[in-house]
Amino acid sequence: MTTLSFLIFFFLQINGADFVDCWKKEVTNQPTAFSVAASGQLFVIVQSKNILELYHSGHSATRSIGGQGLGNYEFDNPTDVSSSFLLDVYVTDFNNRRIQRYDKNLNYVQTYDEHTLPPEIGRFQPRASAFSSRGDLFVVELDGKRIVKLDKRSRLVGEFGTFNDGAGALTEPTDIAISSADEIYVLDRSKIITYDLFGNYLRTITLPAAEWKNIQVSSTALTVTASDRIIIQYFDSDVQTTITRSSIIGVSSGESFVDAVLQGDHFTLLTTTALYYCTVVR
Repeated sequence: MTTLSFLIFFFLQINGADFVDCWKKEVTNQPTAFSVAASGQLFVIVQSKNILELYHSGHSATRSIGGQGLGNYEFDNPTDVSSSFLLDVYVTDFNNRRIQRYDKNLNYVQTYDEHTLPPEIGRFQPRASAFSSRGDLFVVELDGKRIVKLDKRSRLVGEFGTFNDGAGALTEPTDIAISSADEIYVLDRSKIITYDLFGNYLRTITLPAAEWKNIQVSSTALTVTASDRIIIQYFDSDVQTTITRSSIIGVSSGESFVDAVLQGDHFTLLTTTALYYCTVVR
């Protein structure tokens, strides 16, 4: 049985704003990542159950797909979910070495794998993906420790982040996000490497040593999540704000952070036991 509970708690010292919880949805079984679509829908990966859940703000899951397997509605160790501005949803199905594409209602659309992609891509082991406003799909590909760029027709446009890219070379990439300004942010151990849409290196953002899990960007801020802390950096500032469990009233000491994103007046937080959707109170 799933439950929704309503409670108030505060996030302190984020640009002088507090946050009031709108709703809380209990989750179990090792949620891995989430994505917030432009429509406000929330998509949550539950890795241990090999499922993808769809939520609408203030409601329990309205649909889920998955179960272990090779079918179009099955997964084997899904590691990431992202959504495009066209409201399509992309699930990185790690052990099946593919990305599954669905529409906003979780109807199957397309598979990206070694059988459907151009042969010049070579071995394909996706870990995460993100979509640009121009319609290109960017994939963290682990076998080559690179970012693969695909166009709307699934054609290979290029790759970057390889050992030939100097300061932009990736060591252990795990997640990717693309800002509204079409800058690409790749989480690589304890740093974030930033590129433009053509794969040109822009800069490196250094993070404190931790096991960083997920990265999200919005029009205003970059959010990076580890199990014991969240870093928020506004794009108009170089100052990093760190949130820990002790910063939050209402999140238990037994919860570990999984993923988070700050979008305007809303903060969405996924922990190992709950999904929180919060509204800013200035």
